[in-house]
Formats: sequence, C-alpha cells, structure tokens
Amino acid sequence: MFFHGCHSLSCCTGCNPHFGCDHRQFCTIGSVKTNIGHIEAAAGVAGVIKVLCMMRHRRIPRHLNVLNPVINFQDSPFSVATESREWKSRGEGLPLRAGVSSFGMGGVSTHLLLEEFVGNWSSGTEPKSSGDGLHQETDHLFLLSAKSESGSAKLVRRWQRFVGTREYEAADLRNICATLTTGRKALPYRYGCCVTNKGALSEAINAISDGRHPIDSDHSPIFPRATRTPTCLRIGTFSLGGFADIQALSERNPLFRKQIRRIEETYAKQEILKRMRTGFFRKLAWSSQARPLYAFMASHAYVSAILDAGFVPNLIIGEKNGLWPALTASCMATLEDIISLFTDQGKWDEFRFKRPLIPFLDPLTNQTIMPFHFSTTYLLGMRDSLQISREVLAHHMDKARLLLENQHTFIRYVEEWDVLLRQSGKTTAQMLLDNGNGQEKPVSDLLSHDISVSDLLCQKEAVLLSLVIVSSLRRLSQKWSLTEDPPEADSRFHELADLVTDNVMPKEAAIALFRDDHVDVASIAEMLNQRQAHMNLENPYVHIREQALHEIPEPGEWLKTAEDGTSSVPEGMVSLNIGDLSIPAPEEQSIYADPAQGEDSTLKQALIHLWMRGADIRWDAFYPEGRFRKVALPLYPFSGERYQNGHRKANNQQTKNNPEKMETPSSTQHPAPIAQHPAPSAQHPAPCMKRPVSF
Repeated sequence: MFFHGCHSLSCCTGCNPHFGCDHRQFCTIGSVKTNIGHIEAAAGVAGVIKVLCMMRHRRIPRHLNVLNPVINFQDSPFSVATESREWKSRGEGLPLRAGVSSFGMGGVSTHLLLEEFVGNWSSGTEPKSSGDGLHQETDHLFLLSAKSESGSAKLVRRWQRFVGTREYEAADLRNICATLTTGRKALPYRYGCCVTNKGALSEAINAISDGRHPIDSDHSPIFPRATRTPTCLRIGTFSLGGFADIQALSERNPLFRKQIRRIEETYAKQEILKRMRTGFFRKLAWSSQARPLYAFMASHAYVSAILDAGFVPNLIIGEKNGLWPALTASCMATLEDIISLFTDQGKWDEFRFKRPLIPFLDPLTNQTIMPFHFSTTYLLGMRDSLQISREVLAHHMDKARLLLENQHTFIRYVEEWDVLLRQSGKTTAQMLLDNGNGQEKPVSDLLSHDISVSDLLCQKEAVLLSLVIVSSLRRLSQKWSLTEDPPEADSRFHELADLVTDNVMPKEAAIALFRDDHVDVASIAEMLNQRQAHMNLENPYVHIREQALHEIPEPGEWLKTAEDGTSSVPEGMVSLNIGDLSIPAPEEQSIYADPAQGEDSTLKQALIHLWMRGADIRWDAFYPEGRFRKVALPLYPFSGERYQNGHRKANNQQTKNNPEKMETPSSTQHPAPIAQHPAPSAQHPAPCMKRPVSF
C-alpha cells in the first residue's frame, strides 16, 4: 500500500491505531512536492502521474525531505519512503494500491484511490470495425520527431529499450502506431516509415541507431529538419486498366475507400450513372469507351484522399488526363461537373469554372489562376457604396474613447495607425475629440444621420476612423481570446475590416484609399492580389467571392485543348508527382505516388515524405479516435539544460568569464513555430485556405 500526499505530509498525522488498525508501518507515504517542488493547482495531477509511473516500474522513489520529529511514525501505520525500493503487493496475486490526496488553498480537498490493472493487456476487446477497411490495412505509420539532433538520438535509444519490454510484446502494432501518430506533437526533426509487423518496426529502430535510413538509399539525414518549402501537386496520366488495379488500395486505405464511396453516392443520383456503376467496379479490364471516365473517377479518388489527409499544396498542375482531377482538386469544377461532360449530359460550350480554392496553373498559358481576384472595380465599389449607420459609428467611437484612457494594448494598436495618419491629416484622437470648425463637418456631427462615403470628405474620415477602431479591437480580441457581438453594419465594411485585420490590405493602403483623391487604385488591387495568401477563410469575404473567373473566357474551347499543354515545376518548389508526367522534376525536389501500383504503402510513404519536409498531415484520418486502444509508449526525453536568471547556465569557463556571451533561451530550446504558409510571390503562389473542401 502506498499513500501519496500532493501538498503536505500533515494530512497523514490523523491516521493512528485508534482507527482500528493494529498493523504498524505497512503503508508507505510520500509527496510529489519533495521531488519536483510545489506546483499548486497541478499538484494533484502530478501526484497521479507519479503514482502511475511507480506502478509501471513497481518501485517507490525516495522522499527527499527530512522527517518531522513531531510525528511518531514508529507507532503508526505509515512509513516514509526515505530510500528507493521495490514496490510489492501485500499478498500474492493482489494488485498494487495507492491513495492520492490533494488539498487546495481554498479548502477543496480530493482523495483518489488507484489500483493496478492485473490481467492480460492484449485480452481486452478491441474497438469494433465498421467495415470501412480500417482494420484491413497492412502498412502502419511509424513516426518520430524531435526538437534537436541530440533529442532524436535520445528518443531512438528509448525506443530501443522499449522494444525489449513485456509491454511492447503485449501491445498490438496498430495500437502502437495509432497512439504514436495521434498522441505526439510534430517537432522540427522528423522521421517516418511504414511497417508491416513488429519485426519490421524493430529493424527500423535498429537501422536508425546504426545510422542507416530504412526509406532512402542515399545519404540524406535520417532525421531531417522540416522546413516550409513551397509545394505543388502535379498530376499526370493515370495508366489504369480496371478496378482490379485499385481494389487492394480501396480495401486497405480508409481515405481512398471514403472517396470511392463518394463516387458510389454520385452514381446513385442519376439513372444513367447507375447503369455505368457495374462497369466501373468490374475487376476485369474497363471498356475502351468508358475508360477515360473511369480513369478520371479513380484518379479523383486518389488525389482527394491525399488532400483529405490534410496536405494543402501551394499550386496544382495537371496535364493529359491528369487535367481533370487537377480541376476538381483545385475546386474549379466538381466531380459531378466533370462526369456530366464525360457522359454528354452537360454542354461543353455552357460549362463555367469557379474560382479555385487552391492556386491552379493554366497548362496553356503557364499563368497561375489565384483563388481571389482584386480589381479596381471591386475596390471602388467597396468604398463608394459603403453605408454606416449612426448607431454603429457611435458604438465604435464610444468604445474607442473608453479604451484609449487605460487599455495599453489597444493604445499601442491605434498608435501604429497614428504614425501613418499623422502624415496625411488628423490622428485617431483628433478625429474622436474634434468639435469641428468652418464648413466641413466633424466626424462627431455625423452621428445625427446615416452617411454615405461618396457624399463628403468628412464622411470618408468617419469610415476610416471606424476601420481603425474595428481593426484594433479585432487584434485585441485575438490577443486575449475575447468575443463580442458587434452591431450590425454594412457587409462591405466588415469585408474591408477583415482585409485590414488579416494584413491583406496594409494600413497605408487603407488610408490612401479613403484620404487620397488621386490614389492609384489599380496598384492597391495588384498589391492585394499578391498578398491574398494572408486571408483567413474563416471570415466570410462575401463580395470578393462573387468575382467571376475571367482568366479563361471560353471554358469549353479551353477544355478541348488544355490536355495537350505541359507545365514544369516552378523553381524552389517540392513536387508531389502522381501518374506519368512528360517533364520530370528535379529528383531532390520530387516525391512520387503511383496509383497504378495499387498499394497502400505508396500513398502513405508519399504523405510521410511530405510530413518530413514540413507539411501538416492529419494522421488521425488513418486512426480515428475510438478505433484503437491507446498504449504507453516512450516519452520525449528532457533536454536537461539549466537556466539561471533568464539565461542558460554556462557550462565552460570561457562563458563564465564572458557574461556577454551567455545565450538566451531562444529557438534552441523552444523552436519558433513554422509559418502556416510561405510568403507569397509570383513564382510561388501561396494557398488561400487552411484545408481544401473534402470531395
């Protein structure tokens, strides 16, 4: 028996023989505070973790404090763990038991009883399969990541020890891989591979320890540092002869199977497609007449499975029959749109594209079609038709006056505007406090009626003032995770505020748009087109989404010739190549996934390579919550570095003698977060979405 006090040993003084227990010193006691210090609100959780670790290793750690001489432990049921020793149960076959007490400063006390699990870990009922192929997979994902090269070496050594334990032998391989991929944060130094059994996993770990790379035969680092290199998805010709080529992949890969079911649902919607369903799922060769349609459906499912795993490329390229899945992957067309063309249900000359959600490279012009298009007409329409009611303006001004008195963060945000506002007119404070003179109406006088920006210059000032206040308030809300219910306003104003808050429209551009009568609106529009990667698509952006796609004026004619176009990978981009391509990409910048192989491992290896290069992959799509049993795995090792007075403690005499050379705890200990998207450029267009829509 073990009793654990998270805050103090005084909780044990009331326990004595008068409680009906004649045994002496049979219950060992300890405190987490003596091991790691007083951590207040987290002490109870820390105590539970300590006891669980003790049960796992069946050892009682040493209690570090000096015993209290006032407590007569010799004549009590308790003994203090003054030495580290083995933890044994009180009888053969009995589990280890422990009590954990935590006492809060406010008088709230908690006591928890824990008992060791006794039985066969592998004998429990596994999570049920829903028949979606999740438990038919033969290739499992094994992923490791570390904060540094030294951390990766320590982590591998922990795994080498783990594969020799009874816990490893008792655990299921799928549970090990599922727990690892879904329960660990992705750190900068990454390694991954596919394993089919525990022997392959042990071999992979030994290969890493020996300096061999189980995936690549070249001399690339085993744990490369992930970087946010721009990526493109390049889709070529799919050489598929029948459903048999992809049947194994459909049965074993849950993401691909999901897309095949999506196709089945599409078949069920129309009678003509119902008759074609038998032909698509025929294991033998597809008919020559239907092969283009069936090849498109299979390629669409394959590409959609990759996007459904969370991969968001910066650019999509398609050539030959890979053009069709490229159009659906970028969301310029839907699965139903393309099927209607292949089955002659849709008219080619009436076909219309939507603006893409992921940038698309036109194979005929080699020009990138971006998700949004900002034009002079759009900006002037947004500005000149803008309406703001007096209630909305009054709400903004009243809140700003209150916050400018003592809210320093809000003041700092407004001062960033004032640096620019001062160069062309009144500052925020002057616009808020000015009583006006002469013939020009002050901003405060506009509270008496609704305003239109096209009327007077002072009304433009009112809109600009509201833009300053609202954008600063939104930054304040984001910083402190605040929520508010703003008053109803013109949707155009909210869209402008979103553009400013998302840093798509710089402050100086917004000021020029409302203060400069001779502003070059075309230059501002081009600037917004270059900066649209910053747009947060959780914002509605209603009006810019209404802008039509003008880059392809005649879609029907374009579709008849676009298959013959070819495009190469832009310089500096990592390319995920799917299918047969006419122009090979540089080998060091290429990742290949061949659907014609029909193997689950091919798709997973491609995702692993993308992840090792810094891409965010949704591994929980392969291992959904509740579909596997979590197991205890090696944890990431502590770095073991010391800090003193905000600086890392020097370990050599030279640093001690030169205090100015002491390092601060910077990115070595806490790596800077990897940017969500690389900075946009003409050569490297950036995505304008966090995740593509699931097809």
